[in-house]
Amino acid sequence: MHTGRIEEARAHVAAGRAARMQDISPHHAFLPAAAAALAATDEEADGAYAAAYAVPGASSWVFELARLRWPTGPGCTAGTAPPRLVLRDAHQACRGPRAYPWLRRCARELRAAGTRWTPRPPGRNR
Repeated sequence: MHTGRIEEARAHVAAGRAARMQDISPHHAFLPAAAAALAATDEEADGAYAAAYAVPGASSWVFELARLRWPTGPGCTAGTAPPRLVLRDAHQACRGPRAYPWLRRCARELRAAGTRWTPRPPGRNR
């Protein structure tokens, strides 16, 4: 967790569960599951990520799923860079909604990981 406020994050996850947010809609089921994965302890993380990915319809929310997978998803331990495949998947997911800041961030991380691939956002020639 980049903010260093892990206990506050866990409290928000607990509040979402207590409010039964997951019962509102499939998207509302995915959001607290994703938050729980991000706030999980190292021991809980694999199961929490698997649970978030398994929420029915998770693949429908491409951008949110990409954000969950990167930069804190499986294979990304504290202080390590995301795996190249995760970055490529995240970049591809960010192209659809034209999330240019995320596209640039993915490209920087890919270059830092030694990948020569330099993607360009759709419709941009710079």
